[in-house]
Amino acid sequence: MKQFTGAICVVASLVGISALSRSADQPLEIVIEEHGYLLGSKHVDTLSELSSELHRIKPEEVRVLPNEHATSEHVKEVLKVVQEIQASSGASLADRCAARGGIVKRVCITQSEFCVVPFKDAGKPCEDSSQCSGRCEVAPEFWNRSLKVGNAVKGVCQTNNDPCGCQSRVTQGKVEEIRCVD
Repeated sequence: MKQFTGAICVVASLVGISALSRSADQPLEIVIEEHGYLLGSKHVDTLSELSSELHRIKPEEVRVLPNEHATSEHVKEVLKVVQEIQASSGASLADRCAARGGIVKRVCITQSEFCVVPFKDAGKPCEDSSQCSGRCEVAPEFWNRSLKVGNAVKGVCQTNNDPCGCQSRVTQGKVEEIRCVD
């Protein structure tokens, strides 16, 4: 089995709203773990359980993030489940996206189609994501500095819900997380 390396961002738009804790404009993350899957904050053991949960909650968008233990076969299996749910939704991605005020764009290294929705509070100063529609991210004037988790910084509300690229989340005025998703 080929081990899956590197970051991947696979996003599929689905119908409905997730009951799991997350911002409504953020994709529901599925992390492929060594033993099972992390669906938002809920752990499920099997692909069948994952499929059942996704059919039950019908999130608008899903992001699949394999960890270092995921194989390319794991990723393909999860994508197949996501695509089956997407196909059963009926409405086109463009129609669902337009209804949310977004536009369909190709994102990430995979060039997956994704509904990119702008946030009304984009660029507003913030110290925490609780003050934003999306995430509170490191302000542009801090981008050229050596960012480390725990550094005090100024934040701004994220521009849109595009999940790809490098993101530095700000919590209580400090860098909480730095990650790049492709």
